[in-house]
Amino acid sequence: MFEFRSTCLIGRNSDCNLQLAKEIDMRISRYHCLLDINSPDIRVRDLGSLNGTIVNGKKIGQRQRNQTA
Repeated sequence: MFEFRSTCLIGRNSDCNLQLAKEIDMRISRYHCLLDINSPDIRVRDLGSLNGTIVNGKKIGQRQRNQTA
């Protein structure tokens, strides 16, 4: 349980809080999504990934290839 509001950056880049290796899944962007944790709530924000982020079986985010992140 988190006592204070916190964030967690998820992606392949080395400065992400939760770093996922590109060898695991290339659909994960360098900076893929952000968790905004304010217990008991957690919000997920896609950070302009090309593949979107799946939350509870539903896709959020996802930019077109011609859009910048």
